[in-house]
Amino acid sequence: MSVELASRLRTTLVELIQTSEGTEAARVDREKASLCLALFNFLNGGVRFQEGVLNRNPDRDVNIEQIAIAAEELTARTRNPLAAYVAGWHRRIDELEQKDPTILRTFIEFMYCRLVEELTLKDPKKASYIEGLKDLCVDGCELDVFTLNYDLCIETA
Repeated sequence: MSVELASRLRTTLVELIQTSEGTEAARVDREKASLCLALFNFLNGGVRFQEGVLNRNPDRDVNIEQIAIAAEELTARTRNPLAAYVAGWHRRIDELEQKDPTILRTFIEFMYCRLVEELTLKDPKKASYIEGLKDLCVDGCELDVFTLNYDLCIETA
């Protein structure tokens, strides 16, 4: 699912770029989407390059978590204690930030908004299969649940 989410994010950016609405706001949105797509492609390539550096398969699909971590880390790069030892970041980051100094933050916000949209359970009845968990809470006791990606379904149920 996380690989599919990365693919959907890219598809959404491509679709935004291809919209034909002629308003000034739409033109600005297309430019932002174009920069976000360029950033997505750069992050995707960086993740793949790192896989090769680590002697792993660089052709393996990149997932949304890898994209998000790379974007978040690049956003915080100047606060990293190792930043003083880095001679320079990849020139592509500089190029994108020269076009829009907020591009990393814009991309991250867009990505997280898309994730909320993609992962929000539209029909709560689809989580009804786990409603029985509430039966484990008797006499007001709390239930600790440890999950792997089912948190929202449990909360909904």
